Amino acid sequence: MELSLLDLPKTKENQLIRKNLDSIEDILEFLPKEYYDFTEPCSIKTSVPKGFDENIAIIGKLKSIRMTPKTVVATITDSQRLLDIVFINQDYRYADLYRMEQKDIIVCGKISINPYTKKYQMVNPMYISENIEKYKKIIPRYVKVKGMSVVYFNDVMKKCLDYVHDLDDFDSSIINKYNIMTRSEAYNEIHNPTSHQNLKRAYNRLTFDKLFNYLWLTNEKDRNNITNTDIKIKKTNLREKLNTLPFPLTGDQEKTVKSILSKMKSGEKVQGLIQGDVGCGKTIVVFLLMFIMADNGYQSVLIAPTQTLANQHYLDILEYSEKFGYNVGFLTGTTRAKEKKKILKNLENGEIDILISTHAGFSPNVKYKNLGLKIIDEEHRFGVRQRESLSKRYKNIHSISMSATPIPRSLALISHGKNVEIYNILEMPKGRQKVDTEVTTDIKKAYSYIINEVKKGHQAYMICPLIDEGKIEARNVNHTRNEFKKYVFENNLNITVDSISGDMKQEDINKVIELFNAGDIDVLVSTTIVEVGVNVPNATVMIILSSERFGLSQLHQLRGRVGRGIDKSYCVLVSPQDDLKRLNIMKNSSSGFEISKEDLKLRGPGELLGLKQSGQSEELMLILSYPQLVVKIKEEIENIYKDKKRLNYYKNIEL
Repeated sequence: MELSLLDLPKTKENQLIRKNLDSIEDILEFLPKEYYDFTEPCSIKTSVPKGFDENIAIIGKLKSIRMTPKTVVATITDSQRLLDIVFINQDYRYADLYRMEQKDIIVCGKISINPYTKKYQMVNPMYISENIEKYKKIIPRYVKVKGMSVVYFNDVMKKCLDYVHDLDDFDSSIINKYNIMTRSEAYNEIHNPTSHQNLKRAYNRLTFDKLFNYLWLTNEKDRNNITNTDIKIKKTNLREKLNTLPFPLTGDQEKTVKSILSKMKSGEKVQGLIQGDVGCGKTIVVFLLMFIMADNGYQSVLIAPTQTLANQHYLDILEYSEKFGYNVGFLTGTTRAKEKKKILKNLENGEIDILISTHAGFSPNVKYKNLGLKIIDEEHRFGVRQRESLSKRYKNIHSISMSATPIPRSLALISHGKNVEIYNILEMPKGRQKVDTEVTTDIKKAYSYIINEVKKGHQAYMICPLIDEGKIEARNVNHTRNEFKKYVFENNLNITVDSISGDMKQEDINKVIELFNAGDIDVLVSTTIVEVGVNVPNATVMIILSSERFGLSQLHQLRGRVGRGIDKSYCVLVSPQDDLKRLNIMKNSSSGFEISKEDLKLRGPGELLGLKQSGQSEELMLILSYPQLVVKIKEEIENIYKDKKRLNYYKNIEL
């Protein structure tokens, strides 16, 4: 359903689109980050100590209001105790509070202690209202849409919920058999919860949807599979290419290349999954395959989920392609119109041998003269339909996916289809060092790792979990950069510091990364945009601040940015004391799959949904978490194929 149905101002519509919320369905699938349970308000007396650690609701009478030059202070009472509600730099609050004076109100937020009076207070509460029932419930909190207030976004969500009446793809037999909510009931419960029990059932319905849709499409792929192809290679000259590389391939890398080339020679269609932990050298393997395809007159496309990763692939492949005489194109969503037109023309006439692209490479407007190989990196960040779209247009092409989370064969056959061939790269390149991981609460200790490594001529990353200043108590990029610069200045250190963040223009991000690559920047402060696509072997230490705000799998991906050279490398996780047990899993394991499994154990209901945004495989995590449900759904799909009427129904809906 189009956004235009919501009748929003164009500026607001654009704000949603920039957050990749392009339709009403997208907004409904934009799941809350967390929930606040205000169903049982505390008294002022019982608000301590509970209110120090979590947001709570208190009901009381607004007794008095006073103003200071920078604050508005409202005092509430529940007949036993008093509590000050403090608004800083919010003079406009006075008029609202004046209207509530001597009335019963609800106030929601965290309790703190006034450092001067030593009295309990609530500073800048989330909500304050005389409409007690409106807030005496479970309230969802969403990741902020830039430029849009929380109140406005909540109103948008309410409008979207008006369009979900009787919305469902499943027939009644499935809903009754598995005792699941309808989709409209689930959406309403997720965005306007009535109870924890119903909220759990709503997330169960979305989990069922995700698994059913994914397994249905995988089943369709298997049934329509073509095993043979006329896209064959005759010459490989692999040894010649290997001899020109500045490093030897590992045994696993060479075995993978040779196995895939053998299939391509025989006329068997390659449907491969190359998997190996971060830093194992998957990329050079696919580069070699693309070069050999070009030698045989075929084009190849490598599609990456982010512009940063695509740009890194492009820069890396140029080191070899210019030597071998291949023409490589680079296409993203921000490619200028004139350049894009030229690239599209050269793809269609065959002048471009290899295309490196983001999701723009899936567009029907991108036409190839003789496409032979499609490679998708970090494939779990793309939808199933999206990543299969090229294979539908070019049915005989070879397809390869790359994954940094190695999984068992049995699981790969479920998640990728029964025809997938799995290639494991377990060996690390010669000289690659295991990254030592340290967990600490002391930021100065973390700084010492950076200083020691920079003195050796090495470089460092500092990672922050968010950009904007706000209520979330986490370090942002600008604050972290300035704080470290201050430390450098005060200690008379010769260290250059710069930063990148997601709200910068891509060309500005690329410039900073190029300077870091060249060694002109010692310390790069960044958000998680360096998680994939930045390859600086001289970077030997990574500091991750507020590590408690990252999932373990994402921490593992970030850690993979260091230890890419021959020098000893370190990852320092800075976090509060209460998260040290979880983070010690990172200290004790370097296996992406083992860490993913531990990550699963720590996540609660609903937390697996929406993992694509954090760079993890949502489908894989769901398959791992609900193996019995996977078996039942696979059986249900087989039953549907035996019932012509039901089969026609499911084939005609957009799963």
